[in-house]
Amino acid sequence: MWQYARQPYDFVRRYCGKKCALVGAWIYFRYGYFNDTLELAQKWKILITNQFVGDPRLPSTVDVLVLGGGVMGLSAAWAASKLKRKDGSPVSFVVVEKSDSTITSSWGESRILRLAYADEMKIRMMQRSYALWSALEGIVKEELMQPSPMLTIYHDTTMHLLKNLTTAYNTLGITYRELSPREVKKEYPMVRLKRSDVAIEQTDGACIFATEAVEALKTAVGDDHIAEDEAVSVDVHNRTVTFGSGKIVKYGSLILACGSWTNQLLHNSYLGLMNYITTAEQFTYYEPKKAEDLPLHETSKMPIIISIVLADFCRKPIPSALHNRPHFPDRELGIYCLPALRGGIGAVKVGQHQDGQIIRSLQHILPFKVQLPKLPVSRSSETIKEVPVEKDPYLESATNGFIQQYLPGLDGTHACSYGRCLYQLSCMKDYDFIIGAHWDAPDGRVQVATGFSGEGFKFAPVIGEFLATQAVRALDDEGALPPPSRLFREMKARFDPSRDLAGEDCQASSSS
Repeated sequence: MWQYARQPYDFVRRYCGKKCALVGAWIYFRYGYFNDTLELAQKWKILITNQFVGDPRLPSTVDVLVLGGGVMGLSAAWAASKLKRKDGSPVSFVVVEKSDSTITSSWGESRILRLAYADEMKIRMMQRSYALWSALEGIVKEELMQPSPMLTIYHDTTMHLLKNLTTAYNTLGITYRELSPREVKKEYPMVRLKRSDVAIEQTDGACIFATEAVEALKTAVGDDHIAEDEAVSVDVHNRTVTFGSGKIVKYGSLILACGSWTNQLLHNSYLGLMNYITTAEQFTYYEPKKAEDLPLHETSKMPIIISIVLADFCRKPIPSALHNRPHFPDRELGIYCLPALRGGIGAVKVGQHQDGQIIRSLQHILPFKVQLPKLPVSRSSETIKEVPVEKDPYLESATNGFIQQYLPGLDGTHACSYGRCLYQLSCMKDYDFIIGAHWDAPDGRVQVATGFSGEGFKFAPVIGEFLATQAVRALDDEGALPPPSRLFREMKARFDPSRDLAGEDCQASSSS
């Protein structure tokens, strides 16, 4: 008798454990269905294991499983909480966050909200995000945004790009003004432009409290829907995720909003990697030379500033960083500057955009096809193995130069404070976002969001809405959802992760 059950017993024991194997061997001997036996044993293993391990808020089965508890994952969960299944029942969902990371892409005091994009679609995305951020303020009954005008500065080397911005504004009927250096000085006395500069003013900008916004999203999602654990691997065929605690969760649809750790999870799951790299960026704070001048540099008086450049700018060479930025036609980079928030740190926030060191490690894996010398960062030949916490003098030299030139009322000799954050810098051919269905997962059941290059926070509500609707559509084959909006159809086509087939294999380059 035993000899007939020995083969399924050994097989089930290997993958499901001894107790499940004994039960499976008996079922096989009694009924003779090997495949059904294995499937039943696996289900029992999940049920028994999940009773004793992991966060109790993490169920064994869920409609939409969101991995990543930053602004993007929480936004997707918030959107999922408002959706219904085909039968009218609410969508079950849970967000799983890893709690051991202090430096991420979602932490810090503030972020910029702006319509200032030479891109009609991103302006429309931002208009929708504004509406959702305002709705979130209404839910938590707390100020999350402080309005501030937006000033985009073009220099003699980037003047040809100015028309792209004004054309987008004109097409969508957005009001703006073109200001000369003299007009800027009159309107904003704390700002000094060079004589060859031109500024475009747009009044629908705002600064958002970043940490408070993330906490507000947690409130909107609900604590019962937020669990703590670390995803180890994804099985897209059985639609399960295995966590560090040993818990196994079966999902209907999966949303990967893991930030800079996305490729680590994909690599561990033998899935194709996303075409992005992780860079260690830096933001710095500068105080007024005179303490009484702080109100002049707050959101009620000072504009948000974006300085558009295509090459090295306001940086004094230092011995440890002598590499120059290669020229990428029409690639808008530069300096960003946020006024001091009322009730905030009491200093102006400034950063050099997309110019940090590349992190290359087992946690931050590079796609095999990425060619470092060809990346649009000035230090593409430098890589580091850990997320740094110390100040980067190379990046500080850039912001010091900007402050001394454009905001003379601030002490530009050194930063009074600083912080480090992570960018997922898109390496797609168009350098654009990576959002949509993973090509290795059947039926669009796995949605990925990454490669935002430091631009994702402001768009998080609308991207989360897009991800949630795509995930629920995969569950019910359209279900109770209305047809996708024009904006979502455009997002699906434009941000498709497979659009240039950069991640067609799952080879990776980690530590050298």
